[in-house]
Amino acid sequence: MKFPRLLDLVLFACLPVCLIADDVALPENAVKKTGVPIETEAAQHKAKESKQAAAVELKSVIQPRTLGAYWVYASVLFEEGKEEPFGSNREDVIEVKEIDGVSCYQIKLTLDWRNLIDRLAGAKLTEDDYDYFWEYFDENGSYDCSDWVDDRPPNPNSLKDFNLTLPYPTEKGHTYSFDDEHWEVLETNAAIKTSAGEFNCVVYELSYVEDGVASRERFSLSPGVGLVRWELENKIDGKWQPDMRDDLIKYSLGPKSIDKDKGGKKGAKKPDSKKEEASEKDTLDEA
Repeated sequence: MKFPRLLDLVLFACLPVCLIADDVALPENAVKKTGVPIETEAAQHKAKESKQAAAVELKSVIQPRTLGAYWVYASVLFEEGKEEPFGSNREDVIEVKEIDGVSCYQIKLTLDWRNLIDRLAGAKLTEDDYDYFWEYFDENGSYDCSDWVDDRPPNPNSLKDFNLTLPYPTEKGHTYSFDDEHWEVLETNAAIKTSAGEFNCVVYELSYVEDGVASRERFSLSPGVGLVRWELENKIDGKWQPDMRDDLIKYSLGPKSIDKDKGGKKGAKKPDSKKEEASEKDTLDEA
């Protein structure tokens, strides 16, 4: 989920990964230094992954993440109360690693806010248009690890580096805080419609003050889908004014899921690392 929206902008991938990959063939009943046979250790890893997957099904996760999954959003900017198209952004799950026995996912956030003239002129995205963060989920909700201030990808080494930013299941009116950020659950069954479809969403509101300006962000998430809409408002002259909004237009939960967009449904193909950069650009340009 994209939390950096205000600082450089904004609200993830669950395919089991092979934790043992030996290039050299090992003799039958080989034993590692731990004294555990290779086959036994592999079986233990597999059992652990199966247990984690069984504990929380993707369809019940407020922000599901699987390796190869992506979400594409159309952005609008509010100018004097009027909506103006403002490019698009995209989240891609690019890495999964185990931390303290839990699968954690790295998300690449691409902010493509080039205007039409820049696009026609062939302007390229720069390093500043990309950001990274980590997430994991369990039966209590979605956890986030990000470092937008230092403008570098965070490198979590422990689950203690994460915060439970999206508790789920939850109740309307539930509040919680991290540092100077305050959260509240505004709705638990809000109807949100975008070009990607109609969704029943839990709406989380994040409020904070930065450089003397009060701001609030609303994250509307649908279980089994993730972030459907993001909204940013700033308090100006005592009144809340809309600033930006992102609406989901296309998403895929990975190679085995259904690719859903404004054009309907089609089978998602396994990502090709050699074509990833070109594919990402095409999808952003379509938005």
